[in-house]
Amino acid sequence: FPKGTAEHTGHFLLLDQDTSLQLSFPANKGTVEVYIEKDILSVLRQEIDYLKNYKHGCNEQTASKLMALLLDKEIKAQLGEKWEEEKLVGKCLRILAKNQNGHGDWGWWNRSVGSDWVSRHVVKALLMAQQNGYETPGLENALRLLTSEINTISQSRLLANLRLLADAQQNFPFQD
Repeated sequence: FPKGTAEHTGHFLLLDQDTSLQLSFPANKGTVEVYIEKDILSVLRQEIDYLKNYKHGCNEQTASKLMALLLDKEIKAQLGEKWEEEKLVGKCLRILAKNQNGHGDWGWWNRSVGSDWVSRHVVKALLMAQQNGYETPGLENALRLLTSEINTISQSRLLANLRLLADAQQNFPFQD
């Protein structure tokens, strides 16, 4: 991979009526690309393809790729189009299962030190996969970890975890 970080800056504008825009760009920022689409579905499909083909494989990106694949499957089913990404979904699920730490969380890379944000992101992806009929190894262990932490974490983490547990329809006694 080339050294450095690619930086992209963008704006998304929804134009309802006849609209004219005046655009100006700093000359020192490099090439400017302007995309115009007739509907939001085209934009969504481009973003899904970007995530499906993203070359880095940290746990966060693998979870994002899994969510994009599942959205793509749903969109193509609605449009009556053929979907051929089952192997890639399976690969994402295997990677996330392999990279889960023993006590149920995920770090950024492989089995690195757990991150609350990454763990919640992976759990969201696994819930989405489970709702679409896929086996999700490790999801139950992750939900047990989230449940066990409820009385020992900060308010901000508590709210995020409770939201996720509610999405997973996990019932448990909770008193504040």
